[in-house]
Amino acid sequence: MIPMALIIFFGFLVLGVLVLVLARSGSLDYEKTRARLHESATETLAYDVPEGQDPADVIVGLTRAGYPSVEDLAAGACRVLVHCPHGRTGDRPRIRSVIEQVCASGALRDDVHVAAVRFADEH
Repeated sequence: MIPMALIIFFGFLVLGVLVLVLARSGSLDYEKTRARLHESATETLAYDVPEGQDPADVIVGLTRAGYPSVEDLAAGACRVLVHCPHGRTGDRPRIRSVIEQVCASGALRDDVHVAAVRFADEH
């Protein structure tokens, strides 16, 4: 009975350590992406997320589409910074399309109107 309890205990201990290592790795990757997107040589688009929409939905949708993105905390408003590997003009239509799809399928409050996707440099 005691050997089985020790095996279970150490199994959970190893599983817990593994989860912590994976979480830390993901956090470090996100911080590397954040630092890279804030470099002046990196071309980015900034999208101001409307109130009622979760920026995490936008970030996940863009990342799955191949556009690394992070929430820009320095902007004051809820803003997502998107990496443009082919330049702003080349990636703008595709990024706009991805965000529109996220807005159409994402969880928005009932009273939120989905407006046309506009980037910060288009205002």
